[in-house]
Amino acid sequence: MSGRETPIRGSVLVADDDRELREGLVDVLEHEGFRVLEAADGPAAVETIRSAPRPCLVLLDLVLPRYSGLEVLARLEQERPERVRVFLMTGQTPAPELPPGSIVADVLIKPFTLDALLARIRRFLAEPG
Repeated sequence: MSGRETPIRGSVLVADDDRELREGLVDVLEHEGFRVLEAADGPAAVETIRSAPRPCLVLLDLVLPRYSGLEVLARLEQERPERVRVFLMTGQTPAPELPPGSIVADVLIKPFTLDALLARIRRFLAEPG
């Protein structure tokens, strides 16, 4: 933790097939006070969200093995009764257009800085509702 901020608590799922990126995000988020779950492919992301207590946020890569990030989004919207909020991570520019009412709260274009990610997470968690 940086010392400038109070710890933010809650659980976050990091779903990315890039092991180095995923593990780096896990380390940073745990250091910031989150309980972090991880998934290396689409089916693991869906199963983790089905079986674990609802995370406050999912960091979801657009390109995942077996189910794409968009397929994971569709499954979550169908299968999870309460809304799970997602930050979609992608190297694609421009980012894909999302349907109205999507569970995507933000889109992060790779590469992004950890400071920028944490600022966006803090801002998102501070928003009402």
